[in-house]
This record gives sequence, structure tokens and C-alpha cells, in this order.
Amino acid sequence: MRVWKWLLVLAAIAVVIVAALKCLRGSGQPDIRWVEVTRGAIEKQAVATGTIGPEFEVTVKPQISGIVSQVFRRMGEKVAAGEPLVKIKPNPTPFDSVAAKRGVEAAKLNEERAIEFREGENLAARLMGVMMGEKEMQRQYEQARLGRVRAEEQLALLKQGKVIMDDEVIDSVVTSPIEGYILERRVNVGDPVDALGSQGGGTVLCVLADMDTLVFRGTVDEIDVGRLTEGLEARIQVGALPNCLLKGRLEEISLKARQRDSATVFEVRLSLEKAEDVVLRAGYSATANILVQKKEDILLLPERVIERRNGVGFVQVVLEKAEGAETREVKTGLSDGLMTEIVSGLEEGDRVLERTYEEIE
Repeated sequence: MRVWKWLLVLAAIAVVIVAALKCLRGSGQPDIRWVEVTRGAIEKQAVATGTIGPEFEVTVKPQISGIVSQVFRRMGEKVAAGEPLVKIKPNPTPFDSVAAKRGVEAAKLNEERAIEFREGENLAARLMGVMMGEKEMQRQYEQARLGRVRAEEQLALLKQGKVIMDDEVIDSVVTSPIEGYILERRVNVGDPVDALGSQGGGTVLCVLADMDTLVFRGTVDEIDVGRLTEGLEARIQVGALPNCLLKGRLEEISLKARQRDSATVFEVRLSLEKAEDVVLRAGYSATANILVQKKEDILLLPERVIERRNGVGFVQVVLEKAEGAETREVKTGLSDGLMTEIVSGLEEGDRVLERTYEEIE
């Protein structure tokens, strides 16, 4: 009885081993997968990364120094050319006020002296008129008169913050030079400001821009820049607006490279078509896909199923009637890295075997 029990145990163990070997042999056979040659379109693109912003910005500076007494517009508002932005209250130092008053007094004395010489009111004036001539005496008088007018204008500007010089109004109210939007407002009520043309170049009151004309500024890698030409179409994806896809056109390509994160890149500028029902803000990060080349109604095959040997492409084509597959040489064309154009060697509807990981390695 014991012998028969051991025989049964050994038989059960043998059955388990045989089943395990069959399972292992079956799991080692790879699944046969294939893809079909289809007809479609393919695009070759160059990628540029950058930001969206206005074509140009205008910085506004005051004509007089002083203290900001009133701010008329807020950041983000649209203004027309000539609309008031900021009002400046003159804040001259005591030294400036005294100097301006003394300047007016000195200028008046010079004008009076010039009148005396021009009219010949005394012997010295008559002798001077004989020596220099009537025209020269009139010229000196005009210079003295202009000096007096200039000194009075400077004093009025210090006191009132407004003066008219040669039909040009120099006012303490700073107006907008263009029609556009206020991108930045850098001053508040009570802030001191310096006039344009001062030693520091003048205080920037605000920054204006025409947000109806936007451009994309970015960079492309040196590998792609050789394929770019002005006028190419592009699609711009805004990072903050996933559903917003803008159309653009390549306008400028820099001739000089620059280094960015150990990479050589070239700057590009693209014009943008006006977007409807979307608010674009200056500084939005964006990615531009510049269309370098496009082909339509061509045979396509995934790049991964093509084996390259010395620059020649080969695929495994599934046979229709016989079992197995045959190796076939194919001529390829345009590729976007995922799909490849098939120029010859295959027809639409042909089935091509997927490559295994061992083959790819």
C-alpha cells in the first residue's frame, strides 16, 4: 500500500511540473501586433518658447519736478491720446525760489540797460550806438528782453506749475502721448518726481502700450533656426489659457545667437492675429509651433515600426494568404518624430508588424 501511495504522489508532482512547463513555454511567446498603413497629413515644426507682449511700450515722464498731487487713471485702464494721467505739484526748494526771483530782477535790469543804449538816453549810450550801429543795439535789446521773459517763465513754473512758452504749454498735468492701456503705474500721490532731462533722466510715472497689436518674442534652438524663413505660419499656445490657440506669422529672425542655460538659441518675433473673446496680458508665457513644412494626402506609418540599416528603412509586412511576414525595403520622406511619410514600398491598408523591444534595442 505504501508503494502505491508514493507512486500516486510522484504522478501528481509530474503532472504539476508538465503543466508549469507548458505555462512557461506559452508565456514566452510574444503577442503578435501590427499597424496599418494609413493616408493623412504630416507637419514638420520648429518650436519657439517665449512670451506675448505689445509691439512697443511708452514710458511717461514729467516735464517739471515736484510732488504727485493727483492720479487720474488706474493700472489696466485704456486711455486716449491727450487724456490726463498724473498731476504734479511744484515743490521748489527755498534756494530755487530765491534764485528764480533774483534771476527775474537781474533780467529786468539788463532789459532796462538795453533800452537806454538803444534810445541813446545818455552820452555813453549815444557813443555806443555810433560805434556799434543801430541794428546791433536792437539785437542786444532783443536778447535782454528774451532773458527777462525766460526768467519770468521759470519763476511762474516754480510757483504755479504751468507756463506757455512759444505757444507750447508746459503743464503740471501729464497727459497720455498715445492711445493705449496703462501697463504699469509707478507713482502714487505724495511721491516726489524729477523732470525729464534732469540728471537722473526723469522719474517714470507710468508705462503705456497698445494692447491691440501684440507680438510673440521668443527663442528657437540653433538646430531649427536654419530651416526658418520670414513669413512662415505658426500656432501659438498660451500657457495660462489652455483653450486659446492663436495664429501668427514669423516676422523677424535674429542673426546673432545668445547663450541660455548652456544652449545656443536665436531670438525670433512673430506677429499675432487679434484674438476674439479672450483677454491677453503682457508677459504671458507661450509656445509657438512654427510650420516649416506640411504634406497632405500621403501614406503614413509610425516611426517606431521602421528599422534603419545604414540609412535604409525596412519593415515586416504581414502576408495575406501565407502565414508569417516578409521583410520589405521602404523609402521614407517627411517625419515629425512620431509618424513618417512612406514614399514607396507599401500601399494603403498594408499591415506592418510591430517591432519587439529586443529588435528595437
